[in-house]
Amino acid sequence: MKIIYGLEKVPTSKKTSVVAIGMFDGVHKGHQKIIKTAVKRARETGRRSVVVTFDRHPWEVLKPGSHPPILTSTPLKLRLIEALGVDLAIVIPFTRKFALLEPSQFVERISNRLKIGEIVVGKNFRFGRGASGDAVFLKKYGREQGFKVTSVPLIKTDGASISSTRIRNLLQKGDLTGVKAILGRFPLITGKVVKGVKRGRELGFRTANIQTLEKASIPGSGVFAGYIRVLPGSRKRKCAVSVGTTPTFGGVKPQIEVHIIGFKGDIYGKDIEMEIVSKLREQKAFSSGKALAEQMEDDIERTSSLLAAIR
Repeated sequence: MKIIYGLEKVPTSKKTSVVAIGMFDGVHKGHQKIIKTAVKRARETGRRSVVVTFDRHPWEVLKPGSHPPILTSTPLKLRLIEALGVDLAIVIPFTRKFALLEPSQFVERISNRLKIGEIVVGKNFRFGRGASGDAVFLKKYGREQGFKVTSVPLIKTDGASISSTRIRNLLQKGDLTGVKAILGRFPLITGKVVKGVKRGRELGFRTANIQTLEKASIPGSGVFAGYIRVLPGSRKRKCAVSVGTTPTFGGVKPQIEVHIIGFKGDIYGKDIEMEIVSKLREQKAFSSGKALAEQMEDDIERTSSLLAAIR
């Protein structure tokens, strides 16, 4: 998949495109259906499949401080989109000037760079100044301009529509089964390994401290079983993940600490991707470092057994 940042950098092409448009935060099953529909339609008609997405949540620009935390950083979102078979992804910087475009101007900006044969959006897609554009507008505008518009219905699970907001709420509850049902996969977190106080090493268990921007993808506090891999391209390794404030040592700042089972290498400064699979237990304060170390040993054993059973 080719990736281009900014519409102005997209070379004009005579090849007709089927274009899926959306924020696609989380790339959940609803987003996947929209993108897969575009890919399928492109292949059926001999066209190019294109995803147009944005570099930040619109509320980050329109209502600073009120926007929801993101589920997937742009690089992770693009990797997930690429896996769906898309030919080209265009990332538009969402600015206040861009937000003020009328719906017709929004579509014109895209059509000036892409020869549009069809646009695919979710049924609840809104765009343009004051979110005044929707699928109904697109279909009317498309008839005038000579392209088709496909509106993909919302997907429901357990009687409720799939949404990024619902995923955030399930993650905070630690309901990883519910999250997987919506995402079609376990939640992923990307981040960087940073230096910590090396307390894990003192307890006999080396841990990596993870710094991440994807705050919304982090489950509520607890100890979890999962997988980790160093980017790009290394194999996945089993890991036990602690999310919380290290209550045994009076910590107050939330952090993510990971013990990679059977690994002794140096990964400071490396980018990583974690997959959170199952919750082992709640965080709690232990009477001593020794008691915590004994619990960590049990957590690691349970992680190995649980992951072996799941996979």
